[in-house]
Formats: sequence, structure tokens, C-alpha cells
Amino acid sequence: MEKTLALRSGSIILAEDRIIVKDGFRSQKILLQIIAVFWIAFSLIHLYRYSQTQDVFYLWSGLVLGILNIAVLLLFTRLSAQEVILHTDIQEVQLKKRLGGMILILKLNNKLRRQVAKVEHLADEITIYCHQYKLPLNKKR
Repeated sequence: MEKTLALRSGSIILAEDRIIVKDGFRSQKILLQIIAVFWIAFSLIHLYRYSQTQDVFYLWSGLVLGILNIAVLLLFTRLSAQEVILHTDIQEVQLKKRLGGMILILKLNNKLRRQVAKVEHLADEITIYCHQYKLPLNKKR
């Protein structure tokens, strides 16, 4: 028995042996990684300009932009864009309250996380589903 839950942009399909998340996160992840790489290139240009002009503005702006965008790239390597997730691949299911909204976090066996934002209206249905199929649920409000 499959149950489809509507998101703001996409859907979650809760099946008997898998969870299917269709929210377009894969394209968002690729786009944000490309943008971060461009900002890192821009910061390298600033650092090169500093070596030519000795203007401190170029040094600090290049360092700040480079460090922040390297951190963004590292954070995105920890997130999975997997759409079909089998129950055997799920280590833990978390419902967390962040910034006034609820986030569904699926911790996978390969140490990656799959996040789905804005699921506050689906929290009860997800909780029932986790108890029904004996998935480890950790609710943090």
C-alpha cells in the first residue's frame, strides 16, 4: 500500500519497503555546488589581485569568500540526493524543528543524510508510518 504526501514542491511516497522523495533536490544541489565553485574561483582572483596590488581588501575578501564556499562544498558532500530509499538503507529517521518549520532527516547507512524541508503538516503521518514499519524515529522539537 502506497501513500502519497504532497510537499510544497514535490511529493513523498511512503511504500511498504521504500520511501520515494520527489522534490528536485538533485538539481538544486548541483546548481549550488556550481555556484560555490564560481565563488571559490572569484576568491582566488581576489587573492591573486592582492599579490599584485598589496591592497588588504582583496586579501580579506578573497579569504572569507574562499573559506565560506569551501565549507558550503563540504557540507553538500554530506547530503544525499537519492530519490528512492529502501528501508534497509535507513539508519534513523528524524523530525527536527528548525527556524519555525519541521525538517525530515533520513540518516542512511552510507553516512549520508537525505533532508526534506517543510514537512510540519506531515509530521503525524510520518510518525505513524515509522511506527507501522518499525523504522527508528527520533523526534526533536
